[in-house]
Parts: sequence; structure tokens; C-alpha cells
Amino acid sequence: MADISEQLKQRITLLLSEGLTDQSIATRMGMSVRTCRRHIAEIMDRLGVKSRFQAGYLLGAQRAATRPDTPPIPPAGEQHTGGTADHGHGNPVDLHD
Repeated sequence: MADISEQLKQRITLLLSEGLTDQSIATRMGMSVRTCRRHIAEIMDRLGVKSRFQAGYLLGAQRAATRPDTPPIPPAGEQHTGGTADHGHGNPVDLHD
């Protein structure tokens, strides 16, 4: 079993590959933005990239190549049910397009 920090980094990596901001990742992970940024910096160093864009692109490409049918992770406390999503604006978005 991987230690907790490796599990956290894997989840942060997944959220980073989806293009989420530091604040969004920190909120979903239940950590401070500063801690989140430290983890992202470690991930970027491990990948050998200099920007979030490079990291997100590389991680997204790796994710698509290994798991093309994986849906995005819903925010903490929410469950993905498919169908439509409101996104807090009162306008449902069809998730099956």
C-alpha cells in the first residue's frame, strides 16, 4: 500500500491534468493552497517541466493514453451520477456530448 503522501500526489496529479487551479485542487483535497502548491512543485520537478501548462498537458496526455474512458473527478463531497450538471449557475450542462 502506498503511503498517504503518494496517494495525495496521485490525486493532485489527476486534478492538475484536468486543468484545475491551485485553489480548486486545494479545496477538493482539503488542504491549504500553500501546501497544494508545494505538492504541485514537487510533481512538476519529478516530471521535469517548467510550467503548469506543460505539466497539465503531459499528465493529460498520459491519462488519455492509459485510461481514455475515465470521467473527471467530482468535487469532494459530490458524487458523479452522469446525465446533467448544474455547475451552480442554474443552467444544466449535458455531460454526454
